[in-house]
Amino acid sequence: MKKVTLIIIGMLFSMLSFSQKTINIDTTGMSPSLKAEIEKQMKVNEITNKIETYGKWAGMGREIGIATKEGLTAVKDVAIDLSNSNLGKTVMFLIVWKVAGIDFVRIGIGILLTIIGTFLVSKSYFRMFTNRRLTSSTGFFLWRTKNYEYVDEKNKYGEYNNYANRAIAQFMHAVIWFAVLGVSALVAFI
Repeated sequence: MKKVTLIIIGMLFSMLSFSQKTINIDTTGMSPSLKAEIEKQMKVNEITNKIETYGKWAGMGREIGIATKEGLTAVKDVAIDLSNSNLGKTVMFLIVWKVAGIDFVRIGIGILLTIIGTFLVSKSYFRMFTNRRLTSSTGFFLWRTKNYEYVDEKNKYGEYNNYANRAIAQFMHAVIWFAVLGVSALVAFI
């Protein structure tokens, strides 16, 4: 009778493990050894279910890992093939231009403003504050050769004329030059 009961209980538990339904069994009239056997079988079934669940999750994790690895390998291979072609290089240039193109233009304009501003300020400074006069010039535009005469602008007392005005003008040239550099930096980096 015991073996038949255990077999029936085992079949019940095996069916329960597949259906995942809970069945309450009244154990009031059962012998203690039968109750111990039922509890033992319940623990075995519970552990078996956990192991099966963990196995399923581990299998899914492995499958996801393999799929991710294969997908990323395919993306890497396609990206390398694309980057080696002329079309890929053009696409990469367009992406860089889209992301940072305006920054390149602004830096270029800032450098150009710095060069032009420095040239104009220095040209103005040398025209206004050096003691030289143009004596002759030959040629055209950039290929022109100029000859200068340096003149001493001291008055009869040995002092330079308009020294205070000259110092203010030189200071203003420095301020203008720093303003040109500041504007160039603002255009380039902000």
